[in-house]
Amino acid sequence: MPSISLITYCKGRKHEAEEYVPATLAALSDLDELVFVDYDDPGESGRWVRDLAEERVTVVRIADMEWFHVNHARNLGGLAAVGDILVFSDVDFLVSPELIRECRCLPLRSYCVQPDDLGSLGFVVCLRADFVELNGWEEAFVGYGRDDLHFHECLDSLGRTAVLMRTRLVPVPHQGEQVRILGVSQNISAAFNSRLSRALRMMHSYRMNIGRNWGKGGRFLCRSKLSEETGHG
Repeated sequence: MPSISLITYCKGRKHEAEEYVPATLAALSDLDELVFVDYDDPGESGRWVRDLAEERVTVVRIADMEWFHVNHARNLGGLAAVGDILVFSDVDFLVSPELIRECRCLPLRSYCVQPDDLGSLGFVVCLRADFVELNGWEEAFVGYGRDDLHFHECLDSLGRTAVLMRTRLVPVPHQGEQVRILGVSQNISAAFNSRLSRALRMMHSYRMNIGRNWGKGGRFLCRSKLSEETGHG
């Protein structure tokens, strides 16, 4: 049975993390791990997760990051993960045991996504080997918008087929404000990223972060049993 690394990231959303983490651990099996990225969270959510003393948890924290860079956070988690299947999931959408079972049955040469109307386009289930082959998530993007679609398109170019999941995520009500990247509207950053996406695809049909050291920084606050058994890091 393939192992799963569920990867999430938090900056300014400790309230959501306090709901998300217990629900995720209840959904994962003993073969799996939760990789939690504390992206200089002012609430120090990473330390709270570490102090749960749960052997299925890996916590990576990066400090001195004024702005939230979602693709950098995803890459920190992806590089720390050791499972056969990676599940990238925002901290404000709960997973269920049924959803994890569906992730574990990832079809051959495929990746799984959630319905567009849910508002969680960054949720992706893919093989760890495919994440590595793609060079992670593209860190050249600015602000919000287009980064998730670019990742999907690169998986398509790698020869993977998108599969729409039957089991839906459950949104967590927001409290407070997440730290944003730029003081501009999401529409502006999405328009810029759309142009950048086309240019980047000219450099390579599916590989990202060309000529860049990606997913750098961060330190382990704790490592899962799965990570320790594989000798990762």
